[in-house]
Amino acid sequence: MKRIIIVLSLLACISADACSQWYVKQYNVQDISLLNEQQLEESLRNTRNNVYYSLITTGVGGVVVLLAILLPYEETEESTFIEQLLGEKNVNNLYIAGGVAIAAGGIVAAITYLARMGTIRSELEDPFSSSGSFSLEPAIFIERSSNNILPGLTMTFRF
Repeated sequence: MKRIIIVLSLLACISADACSQWYVKQYNVQDISLLNEQQLEESLRNTRNNVYYSLITTGVGGVVVLLAILLPYEETEESTFIEQLLGEKNVNNLYIAGGVAIAAGGIVAAITYLARMGTIRSELEDPFSSSGSFSLEPAIFIERSSNNILPGLTMTFRF
């Protein structure tokens, strides 16, 4: 149970890091609404390609697991020292674990890119927020002098 919690926590951290503020890294803007239509369409194309690549990665992981189950490893005279040391059963388990890890990484990436695609599409459909709108969102601020992380709120008025 501890292992499952640790793995899920790591996957959540990786997903949050991959999804958070991609537009800051790629276009050096602080808000996605500052991107023009051409940049949004380019981002949508790139994100769609990344979704396909992550689904292919998930499939490759599944194929590795299936091959490890259907065609179990058998020790031969050409086996390496590590394979001989681990034994047939542990090498098969290692292949299965590797395939599961590859598939899990592909699933996390696919979820991240699908969320990003939804954000880009919603921004393309409604590039300008309605006038008179108000938003109150949680935020994290970093104090420059001591590098303390402080929770806070951001308020945005559009008129």
